[in-house]
Amino acid sequence: MTAEEVAAFVAEVRSKVDAALSKLDTVDVAALEPSLREHYDRVRRGWEALRRMTEDDLVALHLKACERAGRELTPDEIRALLGLIPPQ
Repeated sequence: MTAEEVAAFVAEVRSKVDAALSKLDTVDVAALEPSLREHYDRVRRGWEALRRMTEDDLVALHLKACERAGRELTPDEIRALLGLIPPQ
């Protein structure tokens, strides 16, 4: 990925993460059953962890994934790894 592709990808991911977190903010967690509350907490922590990722983290993830795959992964494949789109 070029530097421009990385920057665009990070901006896209952050936008999706912010949208997901905003949607989660609308949930009344206190009204959830305990099992749903646990699920909510796991989902929220996942989105928050993704939000904390830096461009350097993304580059490191991309390099590791490409190394493991034995080839350069496409941006869509990276999105799938991050759970932003279903794998194809």
